[in-house]
Amino acid sequence: MRRISTIITIVFSLFFYSTCFAQDDKSLEREADTYFNNYEFGKALALYKGLFARTEDSTARFVLEGKMVLCENGTSLLDFVFEPSFEAIREFPLKNFFLHYPGFGDSTWIKSPFKFEKAAGASGGREMYYPSNSGNLYFSLMDGSGKYHIYTSHRISDSLWSAPSILNGNITSSGNEIFPVLGNNGKTLYFSSDGHYGIGGYDLYRSDWDPSINDWGVAQNMGIPYSSTGNDYLYYNTPDGLYTVFASDRDAGKGNVKIYVTDFVEVPLRKKATPKQASAISRPVVSTGKNKSGEKSDGDSLKINVNGNDGIYFATYKKVKALRLKIAESSSGLKKSRVLYNTLKDTSDLMALGKEISTRESKVLELQDSLGKAMEELQKVETDFLSKGIIVPETEDVRSRDDNPAASASGFGGYADSVAFSFADNVFGVIPSYIRVEEYVPPVDLSFRITETTELLSEKDFPGSLSYQVYLFSLAKKASSKAFKGLNPVFERKISSVKYSYAAGVFGTYEEASAHLPEVRKLGFRNARVIAYDGGKYISIYKAKILEKKAAENSKYRVNISGYPNGLPQAVLDAIGAVTDKDIAKTLVEGKVVFVIGVFGSETDAEACADAVKAVSDKIVKVEKIE
Repeated sequence: MRRISTIITIVFSLFFYSTCFAQDDKSLEREADTYFNNYEFGKALALYKGLFARTEDSTARFVLEGKMVLCENGTSLLDFVFEPSFEAIREFPLKNFFLHYPGFGDSTWIKSPFKFEKAAGASGGREMYYPSNSGNLYFSLMDGSGKYHIYTSHRISDSLWSAPSILNGNITSSGNEIFPVLGNNGKTLYFSSDGHYGIGGYDLYRSDWDPSINDWGVAQNMGIPYSSTGNDYLYYNTPDGLYTVFASDRDAGKGNVKIYVTDFVEVPLRKKATPKQASAISRPVVSTGKNKSGEKSDGDSLKINVNGNDGIYFATYKKVKALRLKIAESSSGLKKSRVLYNTLKDTSDLMALGKEISTRESKVLELQDSLGKAMEELQKVETDFLSKGIIVPETEDVRSRDDNPAASASGFGGYADSVAFSFADNVFGVIPSYIRVEEYVPPVDLSFRITETTELLSEKDFPGSLSYQVYLFSLAKKASSKAFKGLNPVFERKISSVKYSYAAGVFGTYEEASAHLPEVRKLGFRNARVIAYDGGKYISIYKAKILEKKAAENSKYRVNISGYPNGLPQAVLDAIGAVTDKDIAKTLVEGKVVFVIGVFGSETDAEACADAVKAVSDKIVKVEKIE
């Protein structure tokens, strides 16, 4: 009896201590989460690592591992923080906050049409920006796994759109991509994602159109304060060039987001920030330069001594800002005059107003020309500072409004009240009934493979670029699919009124096609040989090799480095700098940080860069050809 009592006591004690231990772990995780939300990523990481080492629960370890990655990302992003001037902040419901962005226009947000969803083979959609005059649309649709990704469709005619196609791997991640908006220049795509390199929830990203690959480039995190430890949505620059607008639930009530409005800055100059500074910048009040209590707080502001050079930068910055405001004000007046012109009937009034409109148009053109020159001046100053390692701070002088009437009247340093920011109150649009979408045609699988059955393809499915195939045989009548012993893909061509030719595979190089010859011959096709096509027409192997060599000379390459979640060490950076001045981009591939160097015009240059890195690194370094 005493033995049973002892066993019960031991079991109870083990249960008691395990319960206390579990409660202690939950308390530590909450403490780590608090550190993380306050941008103290180092402290949070230490606690997460301790918890990770203590638990054997696979689910808990998976969650903690994800949080540790976010801490490492956050630590890196603290080196690149921007401090914009916040002009307005207001809270709205998450379900329709985008209707309060100025510049989109009334009824331009609609639910993604079912026709787009069906044509893309998607299982659902969400709200999308649908400007009536757009030639290209970008929107999010849900795939079969429940993830949202960005698709694009181009206008074929007034009512007909192309079948939606998903964006490339630089933008499409293993997570979600939502709220895509094309920038005013038409060459930058902004979007929210929870699948790329970031610091938790949805972060804000940009991707620039890369003409060298004729596609979107690597997604770049917009950084703190646009991205935060909360969920951040819909980065947008207003068409007048005055403001940047984005939304976040970082300090909003349940089911709401706050819309943050900042001064637009063409090229934000970023600097290293402490966790306290990053937290303060990410939780702003409109009276910039003050903390939440309204008192001046130098500890929360990023100030760096640039040895007097800041005066040049700030003077140029104020000139650009003033010109933007004047253009917005003049354009607004010009628009009103044009509306009035259409209502007048008296000839003399029409002539007088017409002359005034002409004068206003000339003034706007002059201002735009001045803005272009001022922008060039600003970019030269920024380039000069960056080349010297100088990081320019945003001081209160630039960020605060100038109450001096004389300065305002002079056009430099003043802010016109007539163009002050105001939130919109737009109405959700109705899906146009006349929309038509091309039928979705699944892409043909052209990868070489051997399966149980063979599906014969026609010439229309064959690529128009230089391609090689393995010739099989010709017959005076059509062959049965069983004759090909599971080879895929096999193309059937009618080469005369009574003869058909058959060839397998689609290969980009002669070497690749030749490598598969033994495999094909082993199946019984003893007369198999390599043939070539260009533009759908048969050409000799000799000519194909010449074209292949020329294409290789025009190919683009980049170097991928993985294994450095906390950033590239100085030794690697020095090795890269010694052999190339190409850009270094940071991205997340399948949950892992990857650094991308390029683009290189030749494989030799890319290999030289990769070899230089391999000489000082034991991590994974690969050269990738960009198609």
